[in-house]
Amino acid sequence: MKEQNYHIIVWLVTTTILLTIGVQVYWNINNYRYNREQFDKQLQLALDNAFDGYYGEISKETNFAFFREESQIDTVIFKTKLNSNSKFDDIINGISKEIHSEKDTSEYSIEIFRGQQQMDSVFKMRKAKQFYLSISIDTLKADLLYAYILKALPDLKPKEIYIKHIYSDTLWYPKKLKNSSNFIQKTSKSGYLKIGEHLDLYYPNNPKQIFLSSLSGIFLSLLLTALIIGSLLFLLKIIKAQKKASEIKNDLISNLTHEFKTPIATVSAALESFGSFQAANNPGKSAIYLDISRKQLGKLNTMVERLLESATLKTERLILKNEPADWIPLIQNVLEKFQLQYPEKQFKFNTKLDSFNKYIDVFHFENILNNLLDNAVKYGGGKIEVDLQVDDKEILLSVSDNGNGIPKKYRKELFNQFFRVPSGNTHNVKGFGIGLFYVKTLAEKMGGTIRYESGVNFTSQFIIHFRK
Repeated sequence: MKEQNYHIIVWLVTTTILLTIGVQVYWNINNYRYNREQFDKQLQLALDNAFDGYYGEISKETNFAFFREESQIDTVIFKTKLNSNSKFDDIINGISKEIHSEKDTSEYSIEIFRGQQQMDSVFKMRKAKQFYLSISIDTLKADLLYAYILKALPDLKPKEIYIKHIYSDTLWYPKKLKNSSNFIQKTSKSGYLKIGEHLDLYYPNNPKQIFLSSLSGIFLSLLLTALIIGSLLFLLKIIKAQKKASEIKNDLISNLTHEFKTPIATVSAALESFGSFQAANNPGKSAIYLDISRKQLGKLNTMVERLLESATLKTERLILKNEPADWIPLIQNVLEKFQLQYPEKQFKFNTKLDSFNKYIDVFHFENILNNLLDNAVKYGGGKIEVDLQVDDKEILLSVSDNGNGIPKKYRKELFNQFFRVPSGNTHNVKGFGIGLFYVKTLAEKMGGTIRYESGVNFTSQFIIHFRK
């Protein structure tokens, strides 16, 4: 993938994520405003319904019906001013005097029913002439109205609400509100209000309550946003991995071309040399060219085998053949071979054990050591150490060197197949990026793990943990 195309994809993904977040924020703000409006309407409706219910309750005590069977009662208008000392019997006596006529001396009885419901039921059962009495009470029963308001309020009831009634005077209940800046004010629009009468409700302005009512929508919005962003980031991760794989492939092809080209060119030159002289007449020279060709062909064979071996590691065809073995001489033999091959390097084996016997696949165990030591020789310093420690729970095998170490930004990819620390187009160190991948895969197949560390006494250390 071209670098320019990758940057375009990153830009598109970033733009999509920002637009998604912006749309969801805009939607949630509008949703909050809508819930706030609905809450205000709910408060208004609760106040009006409470006031209507209050007057319905009051009417049961202030409306009366009078009737007399088989009689004709003319319309009587009776007005009286009541005060706190007025008695109900005095009111009835006053009404009786108005109803009684000197021309009509017949006896009659007056029956009284309180409330509209009782009146309607009686009039349906009995044929009677009736008239109504309605008593108007100007004094507000604040405690009764307050109870109706609490009943009509939403489920999330506040700790404090206040009502303010204005008619002939101003009444606060349960007490006067000193500061109404943090309260929502609603004025009743009930049809029972008289001219000049006002009823206000003060409800705490609590944005948290509105937020809680919007919580389900916010949660779904966040979930949708997270899914979209997660999908886009996952897609970007896959694209980045593909880009990285493409770069590794190109680097591998470049390395293969370089590594294969050298022995092929050497063998070709040796074969051409055979044509420039008579090989039979110069056996010494022929032996030199044949030895050179044999070594270069051996290198080619080794590189091909390592590539095939790397492909085999990803399948289930690799089967370990464990057998009892003493690890101490195995490690010592590998170190002696490297010391002979690289006399300029200093190899050291550290352990407190005289012997350590455990079942292991000897061939692959030696290959693990060979790869780690080969890596230390290529990229490390002049001092290379192997440590073996055994405790009650695990076995620690480590290979360390005092070289330049590995930059932190590349350490996470150390054990990836075909990965090599970038060095531009130079090929000073031969390799395909297979060694550490091979070590990690085999260590895991043996039930162990491998990690990389960098410390004060060493710059690179690979530690393998085996279960005991």
